[in-house]
Amino acid sequence: MRRARSLTGWLIVTLTAGAVALWLLAASLAANSLRLSLDDAFDGGLRETAERLLPLAIDGYRDEMGEQEGEHDAHEIPLFDDANASEYIVYQVRRASGELLLRSHDAPVEPLDAPLETGFTNLGPWRIYTLGTQRHDVFIQVAEAVDHRTQSLVASVLALIWPIALLIPLSAFGIYLAVRRGIRPVRTLSSEIGARHAANLTPIEVEGLPIELKPIGDAVDGLILRVQTALDAERAFAANSAHELRTPLAGSLAQLQRLIAELEGHPEQERARQVEQSLIRLRQLSNRLLQLARAEAK
Repeated sequence: MRRARSLTGWLIVTLTAGAVALWLLAASLAANSLRLSLDDAFDGGLRETAERLLPLAIDGYRDEMGEQEGEHDAHEIPLFDDANASEYIVYQVRRASGELLLRSHDAPVEPLDAPLETGFTNLGPWRIYTLGTQRHDVFIQVAEAVDHRTQSLVASVLALIWPIALLIPLSAFGIYLAVRRGIRPVRTLSSEIGARHAANLTPIEVEGLPIELKPIGDAVDGLILRVQTALDAERAFAANSAHELRTPLAGSLAQLQRLIAELEGHPEQERARQVEQSLIRLRQLSNRLLQLARAEAK
């Protein structure tokens, strides 16, 4: 046998699951928008860093080298705050030929395998922005670790989701209270219908019911009216039948009793007495039927 399902529980679970699904959908859309915004912000930071560093790096390198040309090693720009710190943004300064002139502390020793053309490039774990001088003889390539963007995005999404996770129990409790309050008229209507029986066929009050429950109340009232009509017709039929049978039964019984007296000593007298007992029982049954009809009419 299939177990009855709770409408209240089903509504609570369904509404809570729907709210959570909508929140997650909104969070995913917000996370995608946030990812695009972060990418734009980080790309703008790379571009601005390249634009600021390129003239400084060229001037510093020329001052250090005294405008001398020749074979040399790429200069490394050390970190001054913490020698053990790691950079998520690095840069390399290169000639148009690809020769490495300067690099930041954590930048790869070998030149980045990215074209020396102004613009953005994705290369392995790096997001690179390349910017050249007006003569296109020196280029700077500023690279940001993709993991840094990923970590920033994950941290932002978690900061967005955690409040939702905390609000889910509160939302479920609010939905529970709302559903319980919304189901209350259904319980009231159910109690009213359960109180109706053969001795209580009063109509159900539908004025205070919600619009959705009024058709049910009207249908029950219609059913009660039809039952009341049927019961009234049954009582009327029983009362009329009992009343109509009393006079013929009384006359027949009187005639039969006279016949029994005339058949004194005749063999058929006993059969007549049996018929008399049957008529007496029929008269008693008619009297009871009339009394029942009168009692139910009260």
